[in-house]
Amino acid sequence: MAGPLSRRLPALWATAAAFLAAAGSLGVILSPPPRLSPPPVRPAVLSAVAVGTRESVVTTRRRGRVTALRSSQGTTVAAGDPLVELVDVGLAEAKAELDLKIAGLRGTEDSAQSRVDVARSERRDLRLAALRQLEESYEFAREEFERWKALNEGGLVARLEFKKKEEEFAELGQRLAEARALAEQAEQDRNEAVVRRESPELRRSERLRERLDRLPGTFVVTSPWDGTVREIHVAAGEATPRGAALVTLVRTALPRLEAGTGDLGAVMMVRSACGVPGPLPFTVREGVLGLAAPDASIRPGHRCEVVVWTRERRPMSN
Repeated sequence: MAGPLSRRLPALWATAAAFLAAAGSLGVILSPPPRLSPPPVRPAVLSAVAVGTRESVVTTRRRGRVTALRSSQGTTVAAGDPLVELVDVGLAEAKAELDLKIAGLRGTEDSAQSRVDVARSERRDLRLAALRQLEESYEFAREEFERWKALNEGGLVARLEFKKKEEEFAELGQRLAEARALAEQAEQDRNEAVVRRESPELRRSERLRERLDRLPGTFVVTSPWDGTVREIHVAAGEATPRGAALVTLVRTALPRLEAGTGDLGAVMMVRSACGVPGPLPFTVREGVLGLAAPDASIRPGHRCEVVVWTRERRPMSN
């Protein structure tokens, strides 16, 4: 069964024959369209400069006061290089606050200790007075006992009466020995109390103050990576709060080359860059050729030649 196309073929052939007959009567010669040759491709050499692709601001994590700038604008730094040196203001304030606390604790304890010392001194004076009185009594009793002893040896007193005087004298000597021992022990306790009079809180504060003294009073903010100092935001003597911006760095971890194309036309290919052969991937935006630096040693500011193939722009026809 014939399809739709087979039914339409006779009509199409008739239309084509009529068209060719009309063209021949009008003297029209049908010929293929002319071929357009593409514009020539030419090499060009561009001067490129390496630029950083990432900027970061280096801040301080502690409050400080700038004592020295260890870098300058445009300086190339490596990771760990010093950027800014600062006095640790927080540490200085902590020391000052601790000094006030220690002074207050000492003042309180000195006042309390003064009252204790007065009371202790009064008790000591009473003990010494009682001891001196007992010593005087003992000396008097000793002289009296010597007389009784002489009388006893001469048989002039009863033995029982002498025995009683001897026991009284021995008892007085025992009391004197005990009083002297108590006085000596009290003096030792007093000396130990003077040594141990500081409270636990005061001793802890003094130990903390000693540890703070061992800490450095200044600190240095260093570069966290290789890069170039783009801008310094502080000056010597300036106070900086925690988190303050110190330096803006351009990282060199991801450098790229940039070169202006001017009126060269369309860039078709990058044949080489900085001596490294291509073809290399690239982009062109607003007349600026950009491509990744082909060598890891290239740093921002480095200049080199980029060889490209360009094609002239064909002028627009009216």
